[in-house]
Amino acid sequence: KRTVRMWTDSVDIEQVELVEKHAWGDSAASKEQILERLRVFPDGNIVVETDKGEIVGYCSGQLVDRISGKSWQEQTDKGYFT
Repeated sequence: KRTVRMWTDSVDIEQVELVEKHAWGDSAASKEQILERLRVFPDGNIVVETDKGEIVGYCSGQLVDRISGKSWQEQTDKGYFT
């Protein structure tokens, strides 16, 4: 069984970081970037958790006022979403 829930605090950061690294490899966000995304927009983060409490999926979203001609790196302050 899997449960989708909001992720609103840093308690599960180690598990989220492992999911990020598994999905993105060398391009994965750092722990600091993930925590900053959580701080800036806590309502935009969800995790998928097994019935044993293991996080097996993670999604982080952001709100932007407008789409610009800037690169993703520029638009997100290099992934920090500040």
